[in-house]
Amino acid sequence: MRASGLADLAKAFHMTPDYLLGFEEEQDSFEAEALGILQGIKDDSVREMLLKQMRALL
Repeated sequence: MRASGLADLAKAFHMTPDYLLGFEEEQDSFEAEALGILQGIKDDSVREMLLKQMRALL
């Protein structure tokens, strides 16, 4: 499997390639879902707005 195929598979399952390869013990379901959603955002203005909102919450 090519590296891009592994990345695509990991994205489809909302997990990291390292997790699929057995390098990570557990995958936090919240983290996996949030990462999957964030990776799907392609509009730069939406990405910037979300980053600002996340920083404000912390």
